[in-house]
Amino acid sequence: MIQSRPKLKGKKLIYTPLFLLIAAMLLFPASSVAGKYAAIVQLFAMCVAAYSLFILIKYVLSDYLYTIEDGHFTVHKINGKKSVCVADIELSDISGNLRTKEEYRKEDVARKLYKFIKNPDDERLRYIVCNFGTEECAILFEPDEYFEKQMMSLVSEWKQRKFEEEDEDDE
Repeated sequence: MIQSRPKLKGKKLIYTPLFLLIAAMLLFPASSVAGKYAAIVQLFAMCVAAYSLFILIKYVLSDYLYTIEDGHFTVHKINGKKSVCVADIELSDISGNLRTKEEYRKEDVARKLYKFIKNPDDERLRYIVCNFGTEECAILFEPDEYFEKQMMSLVSEWKQRKFEEEDEDDE
């Protein structure tokens, strides 16, 4: 079993929602000066507070665990003590290599994208393209170097196994 669990890098994702929450709290008393536009200012403050909570929950309070075991790549989303498997893909269903953001954007193909990341600005972000039945989708995640190397070698190994099994079935 090979595992990787990204850690939060930097304090930017902690301070941004904190700053937004403080700004939202200051907008409520400031709305009394806004006169007939007080409801609009308060609505804006609520939107700012909701966005800050979204950032806090999505990036700071949630963790991801990437695992490769028995020919499957799985992603578990961890919130506190609760862990939920959000993706389970056979390694033989992954097409091509891991792609960087630039390589993925050059492809210019519209497909569903699932993001399982902790640090949205990280240079280690990688895309994998895989097949779900007849549908092709992409997964964005942030593996460490060791996990990335092991994953690519195991993907090619499992594709070879699947190819050999299909050849045996055809005979």
